[in-house]
Amino acid sequence: MRHGLYSFAGLAVLQASVVQALPWSIRSLFGRQSSDQGTDVTDLTFIRKWAAIGDSYAAGIGAGSKLSDSGSCGRYDNSYPMMLQRYDQMPDPAPTMEFLACSGATTPEVLSKQVSKLGTGYDLITLSTGGNDVGLVSILNQCIYQWNSNNGNGGCDNQLTESERLIKDVLPGNFDKITAELKNKVGSDRRIYWTGYANFFDDSTTDCDGVSWAFFFNLERKQFLTQARRKRMNDLVNAVNDQIKAAAARGGDQFVFVDYNQYFIQTQGRFCEGSTKEPDGGRDGLLFFEWDTDNVPTTLTRRGGIPGFDDVLPGDFIDIDKRQANSTPPGDSPGFDEQVFSLLQAGRAANNSLVISLPDNSAADPAFRGRTTLSINDLIFDTILRVFHPQPAGHAIITSLLVWHISDQQAKALNVTWGPEKGGDGSLACALS
Repeated sequence: MRHGLYSFAGLAVLQASVVQALPWSIRSLFGRQSSDQGTDVTDLTFIRKWAAIGDSYAAGIGAGSKLSDSGSCGRYDNSYPMMLQRYDQMPDPAPTMEFLACSGATTPEVLSKQVSKLGTGYDLITLSTGGNDVGLVSILNQCIYQWNSNNGNGGCDNQLTESERLIKDVLPGNFDKITAELKNKVGSDRRIYWTGYANFFDDSTTDCDGVSWAFFFNLERKQFLTQARRKRMNDLVNAVNDQIKAAAARGGDQFVFVDYNQYFIQTQGRFCEGSTKEPDGGRDGLLFFEWDTDNVPTTLTRRGGIPGFDDVLPGDFIDIDKRQANSTPPGDSPGFDEQVFSLLQAGRAANNSLVISLPDNSAADPAFRGRTTLSINDLIFDTILRVFHPQPAGHAIITSLLVWHISDQQAKALNVTWGPEKGGDGSLACALS
């Protein structure tokens, strides 16, 4: 995946190997807007202490370079929390940031292992949770990659039915518990911004019906990305988002739901978009990682024209960001990569004749031919560990919408009027151009 310069509400994300040939050229999704009273509500210098908590979507697994203090939590420098920390309307020096998000965390674990570490008086908290409560890894196993699944359609259908039950019966209670504990963590008139999830697929055509992403080439009963299957998985994402929205409303004014799904759809950033011939992990405009998506070296800029901040490598932001050192808390669920490796171990133990496929499922991968013993590093290479998670461009969209919501809350607090999130015709407030 190669993207050029994205400028989102003053946020600059510059990736190496700049390519400007996107199917959509984004200058700004939610461009800098002042209120009609002249107040710049995108000025976030009021933020002095904030926290980012949640699951792998908040940790940003695979997006950029892994932060040295994250352990198996898999926090990355191009996650939306790190992009927000570098937003050019944040204070300079940068505010204190507690980045606790951890890959694989369920809502009860976010509550017990992350919320429990928070103090009080935060100016801002971001939250992403819910996907692991309803079995994201199990869905990917049974319906997509089949790391340890040879149950045919029944295994996938049963898992989707179970996930639907969990969304209905388990999520509301989990969500109400975490909102009850979080609401007193922010200061007066401050907010907790709860990000949702995005549909993985375009389910409007049958072009992907014959596509299988099974991890093992010689698996007998492979799953395929049929239109019906893609729609059902999208419906699960929508149902989780509906539960987040409802829980945020029950939680009170301190909670704001950040729903970026429509922008992943509008920018055609999902799998199987239109006539795309999958797999196409390098497709310009794709916002999720596929099995074979490259993660190119990244150069980031924080403030244009200020010495010491231009063209800084990701690792150079550690001191600037003033992040607390937070490694994997003991007792957490395994990270995404550990869960996948466990499934692969079980799958190989059940059938040691299985051979790893090429990403396009056209043949066995010759790199693994004749090898009977495989380590975690052999099986969980980088391109697998981040599948179905947003690429840096996806995190930039989330960051942009997050900034819009923070600014909207500022405008409401100051009783000023400013621009809408999107125009009356449903288009983005600042059109893609």
